[in-house]
Amino acid sequence: MVVISLAAVLLITSVKPPPHRKIPPSLPWMTKDEFQLRVLDHWFPAESTKEPPADVRALLGLARGDELEGGWKVRGIRVDDNAIRIEVVRPSALFVARVQLGAQEGSLVQTKRYSLTATNERPGPQFFADLDQSKPVEDIAKHVRAREAQVPVPRGLTSVTSAPAPGLPGTFVPAEPAAPPSSAAP
Repeated sequence: MVVISLAAVLLITSVKPPPHRKIPPSLPWMTKDEFQLRVLDHWFPAESTKEPPADVRALLGLARGDELEGGWKVRGIRVDDNAIRIEVVRPSALFVARVQLGAQEGSLVQTKRYSLTATNERPGPQFFADLDQSKPVEDIAKHVRAREAQVPVPRGLTSVTSAPAPGLPGTFVPAEPAAPPSSAAP
């Protein structure tokens, strides 16, 4: 039985395709990083592939494909949910940097008018153990600081002065203050 199986394997591997079937050209060479980016694009499609509005472009000075600190790259920019959402990607990981008008508790970076936070780590937090999200967020903040005094607030943003929703990455829920000790003596 083993001899027959070995003979069958040798026969199958030595058979040439029929002349009428052309062998497809080989796939273009792809680096490991390019492959990982394609996998991320497949499982986590970009939130937006469109150009952001002109007022957002004027504030950020960034476009899709621009390089950021730490080897990160801008994947997409859009305005949604009272924030400018900037998808930031590198091989094997991506997250969303949010730019909101006003001071926000728990933000990674604060400019004169805007607060920046990081959310939506994908594929999951375990992939971010060795990655520094503060570098690309600080780089985005540098772009915002350079333009925020000259550029009006983009449409779709209103002032956010309250604390962010608990449970979002980069935020915390303050502990309830303990009741003061009773000082009433009998």
